[in-house]
Amino acid sequence: MLFIPLPFVVAILLLILFVTVARRDDDGQPNVPFLALILVAAFQSTLLGLRWGYGVDGVGRILPVVAATVPPLVYGGVSGLVRKSDLSTLLRVGLHLLPAAGVVLLIALWGDAIDIGIALIFVGYAMAILLLMRSGADALRLAPFENAGSTYRAILFAASALLLSAAMDIFVFSILHGRGEPTPHCWSPLQTLQCWLCCQLPSRPPAAAAGPLRLSELLPDWR
Repeated sequence: MLFIPLPFVVAILLLILFVTVARRDDDGQPNVPFLALILVAAFQSTLLGLRWGYGVDGVGRILPVVAATVPPLVYGGVSGLVRKSDLSTLLRVGLHLLPAAGVVLLIALWGDAIDIGIALIFVGYAMAILLLMRSGADALRLAPFENAGSTYRAILFAASALLLSAAMDIFVFSILHGRGEPTPHCWSPLQTLQCWLCCQLPSRPPAAAAGPLRLSELLPDWR
């Protein structure tokens, strides 16, 4: 009988979620980082299924890099509901690719530090999100007023999920590293929870028609 790893099922459900959210956002500006987060989580689930379902060890070196892109996407989606950035699109994206680039360097130069590096990335971005939201629901200047309360709570839960991901990564590392086994660097249930929480957040209201819409107008403040 054909064996289908559970992470593959999760990946399919995440793709369905992506289509649903993309269609829901037709009336407003889509939150690009949140949509990208769903796709990244689906990709991670697929890699996890290959690694632990079919024993494809080669994907183990890709998982840490992909995992390092999750916190910047969560932060980017949240900041897009708080403020707009004066930085160029290329500079914003480049700044938030630095964590993934750092993980690549760790893989090449210091493999034992990968787990700590990923945990620090998750904790750092969670703290940055909480700092953005330090003024409470009033910080959500670009979100619809009627959804401010529920949006604020969803953001706090998403930041908590990042912190829990970091804690679990360190906990599993402390167990598996002593046995000489690789750490998964990917927690499908937690990332699925993050995606679900992000889907509770509203899209931004449509911009006033003042000419053709540019990609830089869709991307949030990633500073």
